[in-house]
Amino acid sequence: MSKTERSIMSKLGYYTKLGNDFFGVYLSEDGPRLFMNDQVYDLTSSDWDIEMIHGRC
Repeated sequence: MSKTERSIMSKLGYYTKLGNDFFGVYLSEDGPRLFMNDQVYDLTSSDWDIEMIHGRC
C-alpha cells in the first residue's frame, strides 16, 4: 500500500461546494453517509443505488 493510499484511507469525509450548496460523504459509526446541505442519507440503506461516472458534465 502506498503512502497516498494510506492517506486517502485515513480521511473521514469529503465535500464540495456548488453555488451556495454543500454536498459530500463522510464515515459515521453506522456506515457511510451522504449529505446535501442539512439533509443526511444513510448509504447502507437498500434504497440507494449509486453510479459513479468519470468525465465531464
